[in-house]
Amino acid sequence: MSIKSVKLGLFGVLCALVLSATPAHAHGAGEHQAPEYNATNIVDLGSRYVASLVEQKKKIEGVVLNSSWNSLPESDKGIQKEGSWYFIVKVAHKKEKKTLYLLISRDGTLYNANFKGVFEHLDE
Repeated sequence: MSIKSVKLGLFGVLCALVLSATPAHAHGAGEHQAPEYNATNIVDLGSRYVASLVEQKKKIEGVVLNSSWNSLPESDKGIQKEGSWYFIVKVAHKKEKKTLYLLISRDGTLYNANFKGVFEHLDE
């Protein structure tokens, strides 16, 4: 087996993995599209992202969120800002005196999270 055929085989496997892991977004009539989030349901999505960040032990500005972030009351969550293509969802942890801000697109993609609430390159 030549090096070229091994590389080609690995490339094929990589392509198959990428294609199978990438969600397809159909836009034809009658086909499913990515959901459009709004002010009614974006905070719930933000809460699910916080739970995911806690579970994955992701660092936000050097801080790993502990499990107490999962049990914050709904009254401590809300929309900080809404833009043409995004929401900034805020989650206030009063006991830790920190507020987490999540930049989430209207299609539900989490782009960034921080404790400052400022994200570059957003429309005003």
